[in-house]
Amino acid sequence: MVFTYGALKRDFSNHPLLQELALSGDASFAGAAVTAWRLPLVCGPYRVPFLRYLPSEEDRVAGELYAVTARGLARLDELEGISRAH
Repeated sequence: MVFTYGALKRDFSNHPLLQELALSGDASFAGAAVTAWRLPLVCGPYRVPFLRYLPSEEDRVAGELYAVTARGLARLDELEGISRAH
């Protein structure tokens, strides 16, 4: 399962990749979700959102859950730059 809370969500700039993965059978929408803990959602200097794993008074973060195959996860990792020690 993959929790999306930024540009991969529906109606955002990177969502076409999830649509492509869904068409190939490598991803499927599982539902809306909210983080169990209150975590700060931070927008970095390049306007890229990320979560900080710190106790916080912030609201829970709303997002979307997707069931993703290993091949789909590899494509998402490529998008996120995981192979570049991101």
